[in-house]
Amino acid sequence: MTDGWADTDIHFEGDSWNDVGTNLYGCLKQLNILKSRNRSLKILLSIGGWTYSSNFAQPTSTEGGRRKFAESAVELIRNLGFDGIDIDWEYPKNAEEARDYVLLLKECREAMDRYSNTLPTPHHFELTVACPAGSQNYNNMDIYGMNEYLDFWNLMAYDYAGSWDSVAGHQANVYASQYKPNSTPYNTENAVRAYEARGVHSHKIVLGMPIYGRAFQGTEGLGQLFNGVGEGTWENGVHDFKKLPQEGAREFVDEETCASYCELAVFFHCVFQFLMHFLDLWKKHGCKIALRVDVPTRRDRKETLMDHKAYNENTKTLISYDTVEIARRKAHYIKQRGLGGAMWWESSADHPEPERSLIHNVVNVLGTLEQSKNCIQYPGSKYENLRNGF
Repeated sequence: MTDGWADTDIHFEGDSWNDVGTNLYGCLKQLNILKSRNRSLKILLSIGGWTYSSNFAQPTSTEGGRRKFAESAVELIRNLGFDGIDIDWEYPKNAEEARDYVLLLKECREAMDRYSNTLPTPHHFELTVACPAGSQNYNNMDIYGMNEYLDFWNLMAYDYAGSWDSVAGHQANVYASQYKPNSTPYNTENAVRAYEARGVHSHKIVLGMPIYGRAFQGTEGLGQLFNGVGEGTWENGVHDFKKLPQEGAREFVDEETCASYCELAVFFHCVFQFLMHFLDLWKKHGCKIALRVDVPTRRDRKETLMDHKAYNENTKTLISYDTVEIARRKAHYIKQRGLGGAMWWESSADHPEPERSLIHNVVNVLGTLEQSKNCIQYPGSKYENLRNGF
């Protein structure tokens, strides 16, 4: 809520300038109108994120601080028409902060339940967290303790590789690479298994996916050194999906049915070079040379990455991102693993055409979505039009 003008103040087309009293406008009015038209649409407010996570440790370290946090979260629900709260603490650093995180969730759950019981029709307000896929972070969390209070976990299954690394890598792969292990320092499957092993049922894990790519310049390919990341759409080295692939780039897919083709292209190039060398030796020396070449089969390559990349041979730039094909395969992975759904960072980077939209394609694969009703009754809101249902 750092942009009040956009959140609550701006008047969109159809908003009157002559309304009497205190009224809600901006994006939040529009979201509440959408909720009234689609009773399965739920809007949660996410608190924290990478930028603001340094503000968690101090207030959550005391009972009074946790209570104030929970009360203010409920006040935002009451006044602005949310269906719950998502907490994005990146990340607890030690056992004390892990304990405080559990206590914070407990306080929030109890505060939301108390508020629910004041409504004409009690409603279950959802409590969720954005959670890491890296073991160095989730190992510092009390996942067992947190799970008791959470409706679901939004797994941030992206940013596995980027400008902070020494070699180019996949940034959102599902599985690890057996052939270039340094290109997959993390993988989604290991993270899902880690949460399951700590008591989180798969149906409570929501798979996060990127709608952007991460670039590596001056590189010979995955697992190879790179030299900078270049400019991006809104941050150096980060490119909105709707801008990809860049002009002149060739797309490759590290997936079982396509990876063999990419490997074979490299393989035949290498064989051609070797045969030229062989013929040169034969012409010079008339010697006999035994040639043995082992080609990996599909069966050998059963572990797939389910990540996509584009590579520009002229600029030696590699960009790792999800294409529509990979997004659809991740949707099948969600169904096969019995996960709770999908989430993205972030929707403005998606392609506007439905057939090229990552979100649209994933939703089509998933099929029927969760249909429980949202809340549209906020009699305690400070905004008159929200109290009256617009």
